[in-house]
Amino acid sequence: RSELPRAADAEYAHDGRILARLHFAEAARSDARAEITALQREGREVFILSGDRVEKVAAMAAALGVPAGNALGGLTPEQKRDWVLAHDTGDTLMLGDGANDTAALGVAHASIAVSSGARPARRRPRACLSGRGPASMATALRTPSPVKPR
Repeated sequence: RSELPRAADAEYAHDGRILARLHFAEAARSDARAEITALQREGREVFILSGDRVEKVAAMAAALGVPAGNALGGLTPEQKRDWVLAHDTGDTLMLGDGANDTAALGVAHASIAVSSGARPARRRPRACLSGRGPASMATALRTPSPVKPR
C-alpha cells in the first residue's frame, strides 16, 4: 500500500524550484499522558493551542488523551490570545514555551512558561517551570503557593 505524500513542515527553494522538503516529528515526554490523565481525573479540562498544522496537533492530542475538540492547530499568536480571552473565566492556566505563546500568557488568569522555552515567553508569565515535562506542572498545580493570579 502506498502512502499519500504528507505536507512538508518546511520547504527550501531557490529560483522557484523546491530543493528540499523538511518533515519534523515530535514525541511527547513519557510522563505526559499520565499527567494529563491525572489532571482530567481532577476535573480539569486540557486544551492544546498550537500554531502547528491541524493534523499534527490532532495526532499529538490523540497520543496524549486530549479530546479532539480540545486540540486546536494552525493558530496565530493573536488567535491563541483571543481564545484565552474568550474562554478564561478566572480559572485558566496557560502553559507556553515559545514566543508565539507570549500574547496568550499575558492575558491568562495564571500562566507558566517552560524555562527551556523561548526568552520572550519567559518574560510574560507569573511563574517559570524549571522541571522537565508536565509532571512539574501538575505538581505546581497541587502545591499551595503564596503567588496570587493576575
